[in-house]
Amino acid sequence: MAKRVDGTSRLAIGPLNQAGQANEWADAVSKSLKFDASSFARDGTIASRLRGVSIKDKAQETIPHYRVTPSWIRRLWIDRVLQGTSHLLNESNSAIFGDARSDNFRDEIHRFQETEVRVGVVFHGSDIRDPRLHMELNEHSFFRDAPEEWVHRLSVKAAKNRVEIGGAGVPLFVSTPDLLADLPAARWLPLSVNIDRWNLDDEVLVRDVPRVLHRPSRSDPPIKGTQYIEPVLRQLESEGLITYVRSEAVPHSEMRALVRKVDIVVDQIQTGSYGVAAIEAMAAGRLVVGNVSEFSRGVIGDNVPIVNADPVTFRRVMLEVLSRQDEMRAVASDGKAFVGKWHDGCASAGALRSFTST
Repeated sequence: MAKRVDGTSRLAIGPLNQAGQANEWADAVSKSLKFDASSFARDGTIASRLRGVSIKDKAQETIPHYRVTPSWIRRLWIDRVLQGTSHLLNESNSAIFGDARSDNFRDEIHRFQETEVRVGVVFHGSDIRDPRLHMELNEHSFFRDAPEEWVHRLSVKAAKNRVEIGGAGVPLFVSTPDLLADLPAARWLPLSVNIDRWNLDDEVLVRDVPRVLHRPSRSDPPIKGTQYIEPVLRQLESEGLITYVRSEAVPHSEMRALVRKVDIVVDQIQTGSYGVAAIEAMAAGRLVVGNVSEFSRGVIGDNVPIVNADPVTFRRVMLEVLSRQDEMRAVASDGKAFVGKWHDGCASAGALRSFTST
């Protein structure tokens, strides 16, 4: 993996493309910084089909899955994909050449540095989050409702990543602001979405009965607080105050059409931050109810137009939203502006500017 012979540079981001963010960040860097960038990810097609899971986002480049291809073929394939790479942003300390079940990227860093590739690492969430700290900062943390064995397993994994990568001496990034509590030496790399695709010009909260969407937690145990959200929404629907739109697993390609049919999106009420789904809903001009901690809001240093709720206050917050719909329309409009400022890719590219400039 030598540098290009013509001296030009290239950024590669992978190998997970979690929530399509490697794609989005690569596009942002290419457009905003005029710096050649691309995403890559392990081909999980076969493994995903075996689990009955559909693939949401495909990276621009594919490397073979560690379970499928002999190691020597994998190495040749990966070398070809990463040929000419001058900068590499790894996701989650996840091994690129090795077996992701047992190996990690920390043990591969020297391989890239020997060919003068500048290396950085970005974390997305449970890969770096300390459950104990999350519970300290968030009174209604989802970890409080989770089985101890699951919490312990995540604690061990995240602690291992913090030790390994924290001592690697490479630039560090986190995709959501709350994770700076876990990795203070990192820089916030904002999530990015295609705001043109999500832009909707219809007005919200003008129906006699507002339509409210919640996508239940798909993880086990759940992290969104669905077990608190659903009973309240069902009760509000029985009282004739809302129409509850419950969405199970929906392909990402169909989410825009689903969001278009609603006024309010209840994202989550236990995480203390917000993710791609909330950003897409705000970009579409929908009112988002979520849970964003004071720590996260302080990192951003800007008004975050997400209506805050937790398992205790959720019903009261929903009733307030329904009784102040004119004001809530303005909050939804602020959400569009917020996404345009922080999550259209420009801020993401700005966060990576210093990394790509050396």
